Amino acid sequence: MAKKLNSFKDTAGKLWVACCECEAGGNGSAEGKCGGGSTAKKFNGMGCFAGTLLNNLQGVL
Repeated sequence: MAKKLNSFKDTAGKLWVACCECEAGGNGSAEGKCGGGSTAKKFNGMGCFAGTLLNNLQGVL
């Protein structure tokens, strides 16, 4: 069964990344953590278009 992502592509094809699925979020390994979602381990409704999807989720979208 495929993983359900909270991140999605909008109608223009731009990727909106949930904080919990972002490299700079709580589950990520980026050195520079995000100020808004750095502690998000579970989906809390927050995300942005500037984030980078976690490596293990790259092929899911």
